[in-house]
Amino acid sequence: MRDASISGALIECAVELPTFTQLRVEILADAASFPEPIQLAARVVRAEHPCIGVEWRDVPPPALENLLQGGDPRSSSR
Repeated sequence: MRDASISGALIECAVELPTFTQLRVEILADAASFPEPIQLAARVVRAEHPCIGVEWRDVPPPALENLLQGGDPRSSSR
């Protein structure tokens, strides 16, 4: 993953995926701070091999918001 935001991510991917492909993204972060992987349903909105741009299909979990802000996954900004 090259970049991530609250609405999606830019991911380097060896497999060429067409636009609108549905997929699940699993983010593995520091195990001490984020003991569980963050799982997100996504779809490809831009495909330019070797990278794909994905958009999250659902509202991101608080753990992603906290990861992006460099915070503790157990606290919620909501």
